[in-house]
Amino acid sequence: RGFSTVLLLVCIATAMSCSAPPLTEDRAVQLLLDSRLVAKDGLLLTSELSYCRIDGPTEIVMADGLHTAFKQANKSGNTPLDLANFRTRHERLDHSKSARQWFYDRGKPVISISRFGIVENDAVVCVHMHTDVERAIFVYLKRKAGDEWEIASQELAWESPKEK
Repeated sequence: RGFSTVLLLVCIATAMSCSAPPLTEDRAVQLLLDSRLVAKDGLLLTSELSYCRIDGPTEIVMADGLHTAFKQANKSGNTPLDLANFRTRHERLDHSKSARQWFYDRGKPVISISRFGIVENDAVVCVHMHTDVERAIFVYLKRKAGDEWEIASQELAWESPKEK
């Protein structure tokens, strides 16, 4: 009796995890925009294709296939995210200038969001911060349970020296 109960629970858990819808890029963007990572007042938002300046060998380790999915999403010829339809209190910038040029022109911090790489229960995006110190971080999302996702971690990809 105990074995059949355990087997039934395993089958239910497997069916639930298999039936959970995949993470869409739109949902991932909104999760990021709602997070504390972009909570600072006065930020300007844009999107650019980016490898987080990691286009060669790296010590950064990602889940199987995630790095490939991320590079595929951000390859040349793809289009950046259109942030116009997302809920955010920040001003959204168009793609007429680079994020760095927007920073110089406007004198306010600019956050640039890449396309997401998504594989099953994992996702990654590059969040590039343009201020007097330029830095890029990988933000990892993970499926918690069913259709719930969370920002699981972040990892510094690179950081520039402070400009004078």
